[in-house]
Amino acid sequence: MLGDGNSNRTRGYKVGVYQIRIVGDSRHDREYLIRFVKQLIEGLFDVAVHVRKSKKSNALNLTASGRELINFLESKGFKPGDKIINQLKIPDWIKSNRSYLRACLRGLYDADGTAYQLTN
Repeated sequence: MLGDGNSNRTRGYKVGVYQIRIVGDSRHDREYLIRFVKQLIEGLFDVAVHVRKSKKSNALNLTASGRELINFLESKGFKPGDKIINQLKIPDWIKSNRSYLRACLRGLYDADGTAYQLTN
């Protein structure tokens, strides 16, 4: 949820939408997203994960829905909605566990990181 994912809680008339979405590149991330991430979400949260390729780009979207899923993620510090407006940060329970922090940073770098050499 910190990198290439988001969660939403939208309350509407009589019906609400509670959903997470994780996005990756269909050319490079397809196998990882479907064989690992999709199965991980389904196994942990007992929800169906839908896979959809964008018609306009190479994006591959994984989507899962459920009020309990969003409530659980929010209870762990992942507030739904806009990450910037909500000032989403790495939760303290992750920071206080070296193993969790290492995995979190590795995931963030995998999603949004880059490395390059500065030249003079």
